[in-house]
Amino acid sequence: MKYRIGEVAKIFGVSAETLRHYDRIGLLVPKKNTINRYRYYTEVQFELLYTIMQLSNLGIHLERIKDIVYQEDLSKLQSILIDEQKQVDQRIEELKRMKAGIAALTHQVDKCMDENISIEVKSSPEFYTVIFPMAPDDHQRDFDQFIDASEKLPVKWFQTTEYVYRLSKSAFNGELTMYSGYGLISEYACDPCGVEVLKIPSQTCVVSTFIGKAQDVENSYIAMYQWLKKQNYKITGDTFEIYKASFYKSDIENTMIIEIWIPVEKKA
Repeated sequence: MKYRIGEVAKIFGVSAETLRHYDRIGLLVPKKNTINRYRYYTEVQFELLYTIMQLSNLGIHLERIKDIVYQEDLSKLQSILIDEQKQVDQRIEELKRMKAGIAALTHQVDKCMDENISIEVKSSPEFYTVIFPMAPDDHQRDFDQFIDASEKLPVKWFQTTEYVYRLSKSAFNGELTMYSGYGLISEYACDPCGVEVLKIPSQTCVVSTFIGKAQDVENSYIAMYQWLKKQNYKITGDTFEIYKASFYKSDIENTMIIEIWIPVEKKA
C-alpha cells in the first residue's frame, strides 16, 4: 500500500509540515513515483515513523534519532539513552529548584500581605555570593565589573541568583543602612569559572521580609534592631539584603520585596 503525506499525517496524528521537516533533514524520506513524481510512504516506513515519534516523545533531538534509527548499533543506542537520562535528571533538579523558589516567594508574599513587620529566627541556607565592594557613604555601583563577572559565570548558576546588598557588621547600627557591597547570591554552589564565589556557611539569623519602596527599607532595619535588643541578641556577621521581586511603576518609584538576613547569637 502507498500512502500520501496527508493520509500519514492523519493516521499518526502529526502535521504534514512535521513530515516535510523529517523529509528535509533526511530522517524519514518518502518514496517517489517515477511516472507522476508523487511522493508516498509505505507501511514499512510506518514502523520507522513510530520509532521516531517514540524517541522524540522521550525528548531526544532529531539529529540523535537519525543516528539511532539508521545504525544497527545497540551500544550507541544505549550510550545515547544513558546520556539522555542524565539530561532528564538535570532538568528534574532544575524544576525542583524552580518549585522551591516559587514556594519561597509565595511564602514571602503571604507574609507581606500582613501590614505588621514579621521578624523570625531561623537557620540560613548555605549561600554562595559574588560581591563587589562599594563605599559605605556612596551608593553608586560600578556595573562594568558586574557585567564583566556576569559574562564569566555559568549561565545555569547565574539563573539561580538574586540581587543582593551587603551591610558590614561594623556599619550596621539599626538606624542607618550603610552598604559595603552588592552583587549576586544563590543557594546553589557554582562551578569554578574565574570569578571569586564566596561560600557563606549556614548560620542562625534574624529574618524579615519587607515590601515597599527601597528607600523605606530602613523601617525594617529599625524594627529588627529594636527587636534584637529586646530579645538580647547580638549581630555576628554581615547582613544580606536580598531582592526577591520588583514591581515597576516608574524610574523613581518601584515596589520591592526584600528579604533581610542578619546573623545573630544570644548574648551571654
